[in-house]
Amino acid sequence: FCLNRTLVAMAWVTPTTKSIPEGEEVPLSTNDLVLPRSNAQTFFLYKKLLADSKEETTKIMKDSFEAVLADFPLLAGEMTTNDKDGKLSVKCTYRGAWFETHNIDKASTDWWVSEEDGYQPPFDPELLQCIAEDETALLVATVSYLTDGGFVLGLQIHHSLVDGEAMFDFAKAWAATATKNTYTKPVHTRNIMTATPNKECTFVPHEYSLLDSIPPAIPLRKRGGENPFPNLPECRVVRLRFSTATLAKLKKEAMGTPKDENDWISTYDALAAWTWQSLVRARLAVAPKPEKDEKEAEGDSAEKPKPTTALGYAINCRERLNPPTPKGYWGNVLFYGYCNHGISELASSPLSTIARLIRAETLGMTSDRAKDVLTWIANQDDSRKIIPAFKPFFGPDFAITSWTKMQAYNVDFGSGKPVLVGIPAKTFDGLSIMIEANDGDGIDMWVGLLKPACDQLWDIYKQFIKGA
Repeated sequence: FCLNRTLVAMAWVTPTTKSIPEGEEVPLSTNDLVLPRSNAQTFFLYKKLLADSKEETTKIMKDSFEAVLADFPLLAGEMTTNDKDGKLSVKCTYRGAWFETHNIDKASTDWWVSEEDGYQPPFDPELLQCIAEDETALLVATVSYLTDGGFVLGLQIHHSLVDGEAMFDFAKAWAATATKNTYTKPVHTRNIMTATPNKECTFVPHEYSLLDSIPPAIPLRKRGGENPFPNLPECRVVRLRFSTATLAKLKKEAMGTPKDENDWISTYDALAAWTWQSLVRARLAVAPKPEKDEKEAEGDSAEKPKPTTALGYAINCRERLNPPTPKGYWGNVLFYGYCNHGISELASSPLSTIARLIRAETLGMTSDRAKDVLTWIANQDDSRKIIPAFKPFFGPDFAITSWTKMQAYNVDFGSGKPVLVGIPAKTFDGLSIMIEANDGDGIDMWVGLLKPACDQLWDIYKQFIKGA
């Protein structure tokens, strides 16, 4: 379905008070430096306005936005990069965060809320993306009104500032401000996740690669400007629903026969294993058959390296660190799990084998290992040379992140909880995001793939659900 929206108003919104002195530069943490230097986005669909009119709803949203920014002053600042070592800081300029409102020509009942509609999104997700007047805005919020009294809130925050938990903490704080409720105040002391160089540390994390030179910065889209990625191949986003009962059956299959009383896997391990294997199978189904090269044609039987696929996934280490980060720590506390396996072997392996690979990697992310990772990052001469070892975007690998414990459906501005929380993106490949199901029964898995592979994945999923 073709969705159109009309701009109503747009403006920079500044905090009501300045909790950090204007002009002060706040260094970001060691952990912040290796997160993607791009934007994290999500959207919330609500069926009712906050008041009798759009104008009154806008006033509530904008006034509470202005008020909550006082506790999140970095979001009203500007990012700076040290040219010598790539380190990041936020200068508290109080330029503000970007806020805009729109009208959309569809109703909330037309939206993507049922399992049957999971594959074909009923809108062009890019129309929900938040594009500020200045592409360097660290926070952008859009309120788009629907024809039947509902609205969609789009939220975009720079990933160098926050991970998923911190992003949803801001959304919940904003909602609490709008409803005059209390919330956990954010902790901004980023030295908690900052390491100092230690050349005696010889640890090298396998989940990162180190480039010889600084890669080009990721281009951002400007309002009214051209798409910085005009020639990307067509991708699709699919939402796969796994009910609580289906997850229990999947976990039982992935568990197999326990080796002993300490042998177990989590629901996350099982779903991540199924997703990785299914994505590999989907890509294999549409991959062109390799042609024999000249040496093979002449009978050269030298064995070639077998192609591999890697899985990188986010591990929230707030509770893994010793001591844990304080409640309300507002920043990135994300580390990567990394598994690598032969493509053909992984496609045919028992699910229990793949799930145990993931479980072993996750158990290995101890507090000491996480701290060693931070020290290794601090030891590098320029953080911009550090990239993930897995290459999901138009490569052979995959990435998974989980928002299942973020309480995303508790972001209530006063007219009820959202009926759908999702990702306003269309062009991404090899990335999966888990989020609690909108009806509370299980997990929604949002997956982006090239269109031919996505078609195959949908077929694989439907066959699995039918069998489950």
